Amino acid sequence: MTKNISDTVHINGLYAHRGFLSIDDPGVFEAVSLPWEIMIREKGKTSFKHWKDYLVTPSITVYQEQFQSAVHVIGLSPPGMLSLSIPLKTGSNTSYWNQSLKTSALPIAMPGELNSYVDDEQFHMILLINLKLIRQFYSHDQIEKLKQSSKHHFILSTAEKSRQFYLWLNTILIDTLNDPSILSEQIAIQSFEEELLRRLANTIDLSQTKKKRPQLSLRQKGLKKALEFIHSSDNRLNNIPEICRLSGVSQRTLEYAFQDAFNLSPIQFIQQHHLHKFHHKLLFSSPDYHTVAGTADELGLEQIGRRAGEYQKIFNELPSETLKRTTNQSMSRGHVLVW
Repeated sequence: MTKNISDTVHINGLYAHRGFLSIDDPGVFEAVSLPWEIMIREKGKTSFKHWKDYLVTPSITVYQEQFQSAVHVIGLSPPGMLSLSIPLKTGSNTSYWNQSLKTSALPIAMPGELNSYVDDEQFHMILLINLKLIRQFYSHDQIEKLKQSSKHHFILSTAEKSRQFYLWLNTILIDTLNDPSILSEQIAIQSFEEELLRRLANTIDLSQTKKKRPQLSLRQKGLKKALEFIHSSDNRLNNIPEICRLSGVSQRTLEYAFQDAFNLSPIQFIQQHHLHKFHHKLLFSSPDYHTVAGTADELGLEQIGRRAGEYQKIFNELPSETLKRTTNQSMSRGHVLVW
């Protein structure tokens, strides 16, 4: 069963979304997780179950979520946004970008690759902030510190500061759930966004250090460009030499980059990316009007019949079985969470 309960307030062309989302299908979870571009693998012994309590304003998204069972998540973090996680309940296997959770730091990311292991019953708060708002509010030095920290995927904080920031965010979620009209005025939304940035600056360490600013390596630059091409190619770019040419790196460099980031080769990542997109499309298609072959052709996927075994290994069902399953059509990608 998939549920979506949402209050929406429109403000002079701006908007605020406040709602709750509960999902028990990993494919549906992937499909409605925009602006994250993700692929997940179930790692827990119990069935998949996820819930999310969210608030979306024009420039900021705040949500707390919990996973019933462990999952491995890879893909891309939201374009044009700073991502920050406040871990609240984690497990011994929890990791971010192949790094264990740090007690004195919070996971942080600018747009780029994502690789995290979410443990059983993990609970965290996620904050997404439009980079345009950050540039308007923070100083040049503060923005540079955010960039530096995001390259290492963690930014310094303290447990107490993180706790206080979470409590304030949670209060906002509670108050707006009880009375969505709190954000019915444009000035109220602007006030909330500015107060959040102020409190964030007091939560994380934005002080400059004398260390030389780390530069992106050729491998990291190549990975970033390759991912951009892969995710913007509408499933039709799968030629590794061409991706290397567009990314400006050798095939060996690209191989190392994908292994470091995802523990996958470039072609393995591309093939899984294609199959997950195909899975999403089937989940929201009707067997009365669509076929497996037609859907594959629509996405530019060739010889999908030969890949049915690989598909079944990933999703525990054949493409035809996915198409037959009924999915709540109100959960389309454009309807649920357009951050």
